[in-house]
Amino acid sequence: MQPVYLSCAQAAPYFPSIDGQRISARTIWRWGRYGIYGIRLRLERVGGRFVTTPEWIAEFRAALAEIPPGRREAAQRERAMRRSPARRARAIERANRRAAAIA
Repeated sequence: MQPVYLSCAQAAPYFPSIDGQRISARTIWRWGRYGIYGIRLRLERVGGRFVTTPEWIAEFRAALAEIPPGRREAAQRERAMRRSPARRARAIERANRRAAAIA
């Protein structure tokens, strides 16, 4: 039996929406290319498109569900430490502007 392939856009409904907005095709591609918390969504290139299957999506979601809470925070810290000094300075300035707008 041949697997059912889904484009990144077709795979979006397999993920829960966030704040009423569904996951974008670009996000799904990014999860396949770079992963999230060290876990990658399996994608294959068919012609000029990247595709996945419902089974691969289920495996990806199951793997994400098994991540212990501490690992997510560690991954966020690692990502923050990879920022360049200029990017970090811009992020700090942006946070300060937001804090000043709230106060």
